[in-house]
Amino acid sequence: NLNVAAKRILSGKSMNAGQICIAPDYLLVHKDVEKAFVAEMTKVVKSFFGPDASKSDSFGRIITERHWSRIKGLLDGADGEVLYQLGSPDEKSKFIPPTLIKAPSKSSKIMQEEIFGPVMPMLTVGTTDEIVDYINSGDKPLALYIFGPPAAARTIIDRTSSGGVCVNDTLLHITNP
Repeated sequence: NLNVAAKRILSGKSMNAGQICIAPDYLLVHKDVEKAFVAEMTKVVKSFFGPDASKSDSFGRIITERHWSRIKGLLDGADGEVLYQLGSPDEKSKFIPPTLIKAPSKSSKIMQEEIFGPVMPMLTVGTTDEIVDYINSGDKPLALYIFGPPAAARTIIDRTSSGGVCVNDTLLHITNP
């Protein structure tokens, strides 16, 4: 269910404007659902915060000027296509809008560093093997969120390593003792 996935992913990414260490850092989206998924993400994020998240009482700000500058630098250096951005970055108020970026290069800083903010890069994949290979090509993720059927989730879990895993949700693994 793409609507449920979008709501759960955006809830995890938007909490405290993405400034939690287990917030989703990037999306690997299957090519067969990419267009519908992006449409759903756009619809859901606007339902959460309106067309300009800077005017929403429900969207936070970045904690420090230094951190704002770092995230703004990641955003400016991302070479992908901005699919949505709900507002404009504002240094004075330390606002960075919820932003979805399609296909930044894998070597860009936004794909190499922890974002710790409301910017979400998205890569398109064609197979579960591509997902596994991508995850295994970098540092072990602190949290891994898998949305999809149980068999695919099991394959990804069995073939990768992470600090924690949630299937068809985000963040909730920290509530399990």
